This record gives sequence, C-alpha cells and structure tokens, in this order.
Amino acid sequence: MLQAPDTEVTYLVGKSDGALSVRPLVPYDDLACEFLGSLSSALLADKAAKLYPDVISFAYWCRKANIARLKLEFAETRARLGLGMVFHIAPSNVPVNFAFSYAFSLLAGNANIVRVPSRDFPQTGIVCGAVNRLFSDKKFKAISDMTAFVKYPQDDAVTGAFSGKCSARIIWGGDQAINNIRKLPIPERSAEIAFADRYSFCALAADGVLRADSAALTRLAGAFYNDTYLMDQNACSSPHLVVWLGKGAAVKEAKEKFWNGVYEVAAARYELRPVN
Repeated sequence: MLQAPDTEVTYLVGKSDGALSVRPLVPYDDLACEFLGSLSSALLADKAAKLYPDVISFAYWCRKANIARLKLEFAETRARLGLGMVFHIAPSNVPVNFAFSYAFSLLAGNANIVRVPSRDFPQTGIVCGAVNRLFSDKKFKAISDMTAFVKYPQDDAVTGAFSGKCSARIIWGGDQAINNIRKLPIPERSAEIAFADRYSFCALAADGVLRADSAALTRLAGAFYNDTYLMDQNACSSPHLVVWLGKGAAVKEAKEKFWNGVYEVAAARYELRPVN
C-alpha cells in the first residue's frame, strides 16, 4: 500500500496493495463502454442517487446511448492505445468531478488511480458503491483490475508516491494547488493536464424572463441553482457575474421575478453550513 508513515490511504474502490493492471486498452474499448453504461443504469435506479442532481447528471452523461454517440464521433482508422496508469487529483469542493475524470480516462484506454475529495460527500459514497457492486461481476474484472479510488488527507509523500508511478497526471484545482503539486515530480516521459482556476458569468435577457411562465421560471431558477449553489459558487460553471440584457423598468421587473424564483428554489434545497 502506498502511504506516508502517518497517513492512512483508504481504498474506496480497488486493491489496497495498489497493484493495478496498467496494460492499456484501445480508446472506447467495448468492455469500458459497457461498464459505463451499466454504471449509468445502476445510478439512475438508485433511490439515494436521485437525491443528488450532480450524481444523476453524471449517470445521464455515461448512459449507453451517449457513450455510443461519442464512440461514433471518435471513430478513426489509426491505431491508438491508452497511456498506461493515470493519477487523478480531484477537486475537494466538487463531489462528482472525480467520476467524470475517471470516465474520460477510462474511455481513453487508461488504468486509473483517482484521489476522491477528502471531504465527506454522500455523492462519493453513492458512486463508489455502485462501482464496487459492478466490479463484483466477473464480466468487469479487467476494468476492476485497472481501477482504484483512494481517499487520504493532503500529504505530499502520498501524492508524490502515486505521481512517481504514473504515465499521466490530471490535476483539478486552484492555481496555487496546482503549483504545489507540480513540485512533486512525475516520470520524465509522463504527461500532465491541469484544470486551473476558471470563472464564468451569466447573461439573462430581461424580456425572456418576463415572458417565462411559472414552470419555465422554475426550470431557469433550478438550472441557476445547480450551477451556483451546489458548489457554493466554487465550480468553473458558477457565475461570478450576472449580466442583464434589456433596459430600465424591464430589467428591474425581471430581476425581481428571477431572484424571487431563485430564492424559492434555494430555500427548499440549500443548507448553509457553518463552514461556508
């Protein structure tokens, strides 16, 4: 097991000895596609998962039909293989990001060690539970042998140990976190992809908001809630600026209608925790 003397690494998915099969697959390998389709079905049928829109969004993305569409778009005649073992460092504030990162890399043909958020998110347990149940099926043994989801408090020794064995490292986080992790070396021929700080803004047409009936306003407010409140405005898709398109009284009236709609959604769903 890879760990620092005073740091315990918990393997939520995969072998605790860290002995992954790193033999690469071709992109969009049939078994990898089948596994993600089965994971989608399992999560969509999970009553606990239905409580979390981000889990359902992931499940909907990796459904069989969508993966088949992506595979068709990728289709080419050149021979390709995955890189080998990819080490993912997921952001601490986005519960399901680790699952997307894993799915992208698996479809590219790679074995994966994924560090999930160190914070306790119910979504993490739901996704890991569904993956473990699928891995109990011998049909997916090859995927299981290529996968590990780990959890540990921030520790350069552990991160450095995983980094030192990877063929690629994917870092999700703020600029400072990325710069700190980059001090930990990866093998000379390894690749690295970093997703650093990004900011979004939202543009709303006053006339469109005013024309919206109650159902449309609820959908709009719900979408704004998902982008903003689910991640406490910390996600790349979270708007840091709202721009109103329109003039004078129309904008004033639209603002009142929209923010009242957002308040109703947030009051029903959002819990303001002391840490925030």
